[in-house]
Amino acid sequence: MMTIWSFINSETSGVRGTISPVEAIQSVLLISGKDAVKNFPVNGQFSIEARPGIYQLLVDTQSGYKDMLLERVIVEEGRMTDIGSLVLHKLLP
Repeated sequence: MMTIWSFINSETSGVRGTISPVEAIQSVLLISGKDAVKNFPVNGQFSIEARPGIYQLLVDTQSGYKDMLLERVIVEEGRMTDIGSLVLHKLLP
């Protein structure tokens, strides 16, 4: 008889947060150098798994809203970095 063991890392690293207004969001990108991970928030909430490192977080918005860029988002091993709530603003006419 053979026993097979499976290990799952329960300590996920990455970034999470909430964005409003919901109708303004198109996507969220976590960027490191030339690499990027794209996420499509649900009800304004997003969670992106990532390796430890320093990232830029770009919120790509619908027409009529200003994109948002956060610099130096730090992801540590085994921790989800919570950036809290972000509020997007309309472009001025």
